[in-house]
Amino acid sequence: MKIGTALIRHSQASAVLVEAALLTALHNAQIDPRQDAVSGVLLFLSEAFAPLIPAALQTAMHTTSSTNISGALCAGLLNEHGWVMDSPAAAAMVFSGAHMHLAKPDDAHCLMLVGAPHALNTHWLNQGSQLRFGSLTNDVQFWHAGRQRAASDAPLALAFDPFELCGFDNTVPMPEQLDGPPRFGFLFPKIDMVLSDVHALDRQLSQLRNSYPGLPLLGLFDPGAAGHVLPFPNQSGSPQDSAQIRHHISADHNLLVFAHLRTDRRAHHV
Repeated sequence: MKIGTALIRHSQASAVLVEAALLTALHNAQIDPRQDAVSGVLLFLSEAFAPLIPAALQTAMHTTSSTNISGALCAGLLNEHGWVMDSPAAAAMVFSGAHMHLAKPDDAHCLMLVGAPHALNTHWLNQGSQLRFGSLTNDVQFWHAGRQRAASDAPLALAFDPFELCGFDNTVPMPEQLDGPPRFGFLFPKIDMVLSDVHALDRQLSQLRNSYPGLPLLGLFDPGAAGHVLPFPNQSGSPQDSAQIRHHISADHNLLVFAHLRTDRRAHHV
């Protein structure tokens, strides 16, 4: 199993920027699409790409030789390579040897969901002790299988096999604002992050939150040794919507979830 990520920024949004992010992620994962099957791609784009989504998805499919591409537009991008708020950027994660697919409501591997509040599957949310994460919003552009979808339609529910979620010791019953220490630091009591200076990141996020209240972020998977953080959209969800989802922290109305995954009975961290 191979996974690689990248974050590329530029002064202008373009298909070339998307290609650069995907090529970098493929290189970091040591995946050659001419020889290795790319089993899944997560592609998150800054809002500057809104008019360029079709071209961006065509470029992504051509670059990775895969149509299994999911993602969304986001107000901010953050991963172990850095963060971008004020310029066009693309964040990518590529998989080889892991299966990412649209999930049915009772799919045990369904870990991630984004959609409108009225489309939330409460059975899926409350099923057993399995942790869930995702985003509720009526105003977001996202895609799956290389095609755009509407949040007002059926939600985008993704399953990842063979991953399964490992939970935190801390359960947050209600939204919390990331307005200073130790709000952010307590998310990492036992998690080794590539982002080694948590306090510096805390200060950066606090500054970003004050300047950009719409910052949406999500911790995402890695079955390798490194930690990865990717953005996730929740730009118009209400606190009541966010409060329905367990194990979460919210910056104002924006859901922020960090989770780590386990595969082959070994714990790996985000």
